[in-house]
Amino acid sequence: MAGALAGKRIAVTGSSEGIGRAIACCLASEGARVLVNSSGEGSGGVTQAQARLEELVSELETRGGEGASCVASVAEQSGATSIIDAAISALGG
Repeated sequence: MAGALAGKRIAVTGSSEGIGRAIACCLASEGARVLVNSSGEGSGGVTQAQARLEELVSELETRGGEGASCVASVAEQSGATSIIDAAISALGG
């Protein structure tokens, strides 16, 4: 899909629900390649977070974008690095 963000790669932290999820969907609708993220610290833990993110990736793809996911916390340097590494690996750098 050609949109205002076609070809752009964007990581959206906290995107498994709420405002972050809505932002990720809007970006994908404009053709962005989006890495969605959750810390996995909420109810259900990492397994539930990964399931929500994979569902979101499917939704992004139906909106014309490309998606990938990563469960990691931006509260730690290693988590932030994991998110960026995953974005580069999955979406190109």
